[in-house]
Amino acid sequence: MNNYQSAPSSRAPLLKRLMAFLYDLFILFALSMGYWALATIFMVFILGQQDSRSFTTVQNIVFLGGWLLTLTGFYWFFWKRAGQTVGMRAWRLKLISTDQTPLSHRQILIRVIIAPISIGLLGVGYWWSFLNKNQASWHDLASQTQVVMTSKPDKKK
Repeated sequence: MNNYQSAPSSRAPLLKRLMAFLYDLFILFALSMGYWALATIFMVFILGQQDSRSFTTVQNIVFLGGWLLTLTGFYWFFWKRAGQTVGMRAWRLKLISTDQTPLSHRQILIRVIIAPISIGLLGVGYWWSFLNKNQASWHDLASQTQVVMTSKPDKKK
């Protein structure tokens, strides 16, 4: 167990959660650039199309779906592996199940579906945490998860 995976201490405040999300956005942007570069290479060299305006609706949907799967895969990988994305680790946050069991694929799926809706509706799903006694947002409630603070890592001597 590394220092960042120590026992959770308290629920994470919304500002820290949003700052962790901001950190993750930089990584998501880089992943997006890489994905679209590979998609463009595929379209040009494999399918022989030189202009994106000539893409069919089906091709656009397939490539958009691939991009969404890439972004989802980022969260899925990190949440399933350690309960923390890079941004969450920097802000000492951890995603855990409300019943303290390991995060299930079902919980992660629900979370990655509801979280964009939470933020897409002018952040109402996040602001909900101010009204909820447990500081839970919509995606926390729907997925039966919670974001908690972790203790500071021990300094190495």
